[in-house]
Amino acid sequence: MKIEKNYSLLWLPFIMAFLSLTACNNDDGQQVFNPDTANITTAIDSASTLYNSADEGSKPGNYAVGSKTNLKSAIDLATATKGSDQY
Repeated sequence: MKIEKNYSLLWLPFIMAFLSLTACNNDDGQQVFNPDTANITTAIDSASTLYNSADEGSKPGNYAVGSKTNLKSAIDLATATKGSDQY
């Protein structure tokens, strides 16, 4: 059985950073952060599903050992900041 790798969620940290930065402008010059927690939660859930289903190892179709570390860090950071007004 061939396992296809899905790299589309690797863009998750960049997309989340872009969305947070575009939501930070205010007319009085102060930065305001109003996260869309529903979309962030959906993205985190999708990334978590990918993380949990990805296999690391040396067999064909597996990710290289240690390759899930950066994705896990992004998931943890997104989870920690999703409900915060601080960024």
